Amino acid sequence: MQYAKLIDISKCVGCRACEVACKEWNETGIDDPKEHPFGYQSHEDLTYRTWNVVKFFELGNKKSDLIVNKTDQFNENLETDHTKDKLLFQYDALLGPEPGNLIETNLGSESELESEEINYSVWQVTKFFNQNTNITNQHEIPKWMFRKHGCMHCTEAACIKACPVDALTRNNELGYVRLNVSTCTGCGYCVDACPFDVPKLDSGAIWGFGKVSKCRLCSDRIQHNKQPACVQSCPPNALEFGLRSEMVKLGQNRIDDLKERGYKDAYLYGENELGGLNVLTVLPSKPKDFDLPENPKVPEYLNTWKKVVQPLGVLAIAGTALMLGFSFVNNLLQGSKKGDSH
Repeated sequence: MQYAKLIDISKCVGCRACEVACKEWNETGIDDPKEHPFGYQSHEDLTYRTWNVVKFFELGNKKSDLIVNKTDQFNENLETDHTKDKLLFQYDALLGPEPGNLIETNLGSESELESEEINYSVWQVTKFFNQNTNITNQHEIPKWMFRKHGCMHCTEAACIKACPVDALTRNNELGYVRLNVSTCTGCGYCVDACPFDVPKLDSGAIWGFGKVSKCRLCSDRIQHNKQPACVQSCPPNALEFGLRSEMVKLGQNRIDDLKERGYKDAYLYGENELGGLNVLTVLPSKPKDFDLPENPKVPEYLNTWKKVVQPLGVLAIAGTALMLGFSFVNNLLQGSKKGDSH
């Protein structure tokens, strides 16, 4: 009876409520703002303190620059001081007419009212910008899409195979990979092994006292029949959590719906990858469009790492220690003989 999280990219609006909820529940603290300059994404990638990042992707077969279209009145206002009238005009140009004015100026005919309502929006940036494009196919128009990035909680987890001290373990009953921080030595082998680039080392690891961190699927919550914090906080219900079999079925239904709407490359990522992931993702297009490996694999060297290399290393260390012990005892005996001869 495994559980899984379903991420539906086609529903995600990029609000990043899941990022905030993750930090608040797990009390991971904040990163240095200087290391993460302001941009569309809050972070370029996961960090030791940030286990969940909403990545932004601009998708579309054809892309074009934006042309700035400004009225003469607006250009005149740019030359003046920051007066109240100028600010109000800029506000009106960006946001459209206020709702009250909208109703008053469209009492003439129903068709005019409908036209004005269509043009009006909270952020009517098209008042300023129009795309210089000849695109006629709606699916070719560039669009923003978002993917929640974090631990995939793999069945065949490379991080578990790489860890020399078994600090990473999998709960097969509930379906998550958890890190035991007290056991972790900060060697970083799991960081190199993960095909999704998820585990992150603390900066103190270079001095020998750092640890690794990553998402734990809110195991402390799901063990008490609660949803993960990120799922609980998602406003558009782009995140779901439940029995894995049910999440696979729900995800496949969403894929069928997307394909009917023209997304021919829609794909449920994680159903079969690495023995099955416990974080499934509804992708409207190919995995590579969302910075995901199309065929993630456990590195070949890990297949013999714990079975052959690590045991041989232990034997080599034990043999070296034994030889040093014999040498020490032998030196003591030789010293005592020399003392007796004198």
